[in-house]
Amino acid sequence: MNDRGFGPHTPLADLLDHAEACGIIRRALPGVVNSPLLIQLRRRFLGDITAAGPYARLTSAQLDDLWRELAALDAGDPHVRSDPPAIAPDPCCEPAGTPRGSAEVISAPAAGEVWATWELALAVPSHGNPFVDVEVHARVTAPDGSARWLGGFYDGGGI
Repeated sequence: MNDRGFGPHTPLADLLDHAEACGIIRRALPGVVNSPLLIQLRRRFLGDITAAGPYARLTSAQLDDLWRELAALDAGDPHVRSDPPAIAPDPCCEPAGTPRGSAEVISAPAAGEVWATWELALAVPSHGNPFVDVEVHARVTAPDGSARWLGGFYDGGGI
């Protein structure tokens, strides 16, 4: 094993900035590179991303192959990222006691179809920073009973 290779403790940003490693990640974890949360995920360690949540879809054998493939690459010399610090949510954005799930629904289709987009539009507060002060996620259940948590995102224009 190459001691200069990539592994579970490598930030996703380092992998995506390396041409060969990026190709491996795109093939093994397309949901990560196509995620609307990619900017936030770039700061996370790959092992954390693959261990839990919506991106934990690889079998043990697939994960072993991923780690083996990434470890074989030369990661080069470690470098210090110049990423700006993360913006922390404002804990005072909403008054104390504001119930979770209290956003106003702007539009929501009555039903959805398998493999089709279903879009729920919610109004965001007119104060604070909707990119970091608002948390949006939903639990969806498939006809077979399996469930998954999906993240939402601020689309601009108060939606």
